[in-house]
Amino acid sequence: MSTMTQPQRRGIQSVEIAAAILEALEAVGGAAPLSRIATEAGMQASKVHRYLVSLTRTGMVDQSPLTGFYDLGPAARRLGAEAIRRTDEANVAGPHLAELRDR
Repeated sequence: MSTMTQPQRRGIQSVEIAAAILEALEAVGGAAPLSRIATEAGMQASKVHRYLVSLTRTGMVDQSPLTGFYDLGPAARRLGAEAIRRTDEANVAGPHLAELRDR
C-alpha cells in the first residue's frame, strides 16, 4: 500500500521510530556503537539509546557485553527467518516474468 495512492492514516510514532532505528542498524551492516546507529538514523544518540534499551528488552536488538555494540537480536532473526519462509516466490516473480521474457 503506497502512501501516494492511499490517504494518510494515523499511526504510532514510537513504532515508526523504532522501525527506523532497526533499519539504521541493518544499514550499518553489523554490530555498531550507539553513535553510528544514531548518525545512520539521523537522530540524537540519547533518543536512540532509549529505544535501543526497549528493543534489547524485546530481543529485537542485542548488545555485546564486551564491546557495548548493538546488533540485531534473536527476535529479529526469528522474524526474518519467518518472513523468508512465508515468501511466495512465484508471487514475487510473477509481475516481472513478462518483462524478463521480452528481454
